[in-house]
Amino acid sequence: MRTDMKPFNNLALRQAMHMVVDRQAMMDLVLQGAGTVSCDTNVMPGDPYQMTDCPDGGQDIEGAKKKLVEAGYPNGFEISLYTSDMVAEWNQMAEIYQQQAALAGIKVKIETAPAAGFYTDTWMVKPFVMTNWNERAAEQALNEPYRSGGSWNESYWNVPAFDALLDQAAGEPSFDARLKDYLDAQQMLHEEGGTIVPFFVNVIRVQKTCVHNIPEMGL
Repeated sequence: MRTDMKPFNNLALRQAMHMVVDRQAMMDLVLQGAGTVSCDTNVMPGDPYQMTDCPDGGQDIEGAKKKLVEAGYPNGFEISLYTSDMVAEWNQMAEIYQQQAALAGIKVKIETAPAAGFYTDTWMVKPFVMTNWNERAAEQALNEPYRSGGSWNESYWNVPAFDALLDQAAGEPSFDARLKDYLDAQQMLHEEGGTIVPFFVNVIRVQKTCVHNIPEMGL
């Protein structure tokens, strides 16, 4: 969601968009469970700074309805979600989100954009788009997509207090204090941000000691 554009410059509205998502259900349907639930953070699983507290998949339909009233949309609203067949999971995720959001009165129209030109004509252009990132450690995962003014800040998230947390973490010698800064930053994204990150895709590799000279597969 582009936080610099209507309707997503409305905090209560963004919160409703987050609250309608049943992350566990979406992951089970799209990946048959072969994933890891995320609370809107792209700090990779296994990273010591990842926020992992997302009870019950995070869905709260009644809470989302209250947020819509607070946002000035008591009868819900309509929005287009732009997707593409360039990523296998995107269309299915969009359809599941459409169904989950409808429970709170949010009507999502799915627009399929051509793969050619998606990252020039749709991504970082339209108000509400699908996106994906490969796994990253906390410093990179939080700075690249979310720091104010960053070239890959796809949600146009511009919050000085968030930037200050990242700066503070970078200069903090204590692990515990640095952990708190990174967790506070991720909690801010979960509660106020413009990006919904429902899950990570698990990568499964099988190896046998008698097999040699097969190049490592990277994603």
